[in-house]
Amino acid sequence: MVQNGDTKLRFGEKLGSGIAEDYFCIFKVRIQAMYPQTPRVQYHNLTASFRRVFQRV
Repeated sequence: MVQNGDTKLRFGEKLGSGIAEDYFCIFKVRIQAMYPQTPRVQYHNLTASFRRVFQRV
């Protein structure tokens, strides 16, 4: 959807809903990929991506 750009959408109609649907599908796949991982591996991946995620302000 997002990769096609303006080839399918004339004048940007419903572009926001198309982008939202695309991101939903991306996140759905990423979340499903986490299911077979153990909690320890999930924690390690989270802290590797976001190093200061558990730091308090």
